Amino acid sequence: MVEVRAPAKLYVHWPDDLRRESGTRDILLAAAKRQVPGVEDILVLENGETQTGQYVYLKFADKILRYTLEWV
Repeated sequence: MVEVRAPAKLYVHWPDDLRRESGTRDILLAAAKRQVPGVEDILVLENGETQTGQYVYLKFADKILRYTLEWV
């Protein structure tokens, strides 16, 4: 069994460094596909905010894993 000490992080850059409300899911999915092999889809919960950031769930063929979202 592998012990996970910290949640995996997904790093996302805003296109052209401009924050936008529309198209966020597309931006997140594109970033996930670039950074994490095998990602098929992404799920963002509206109230996924926590004190340390926001969580997203990445869907793979055989599992769903939670990642911490980091806007950089």
